[in-house]
Amino acid sequence: MGDRARGRRVALVLWLAWFLALEVVAFLVPYTVLRNVGRLWGAFLFWNLFALLAIASIFILTARWQD
Repeated sequence: MGDRARGRRVALVLWLAWFLALEVVAFLVPYTVLRNVGRLWGAFLFWNLFALLAIASIFILTARWQD
């Protein structure tokens, strides 16, 4: 196995771990950290930051794709 193939495999594993971590955060934060927040601004802020992080991650992941 060449260095290039190994690098791609490591990158794939890191991206999968990153998106798995995003999924876990998407489920845990609203039901644990934000459970006792009485105002809607906490959830609103969390979901906006989460959406921006997810969009930026997808943009970075797909930025180098070519036909």
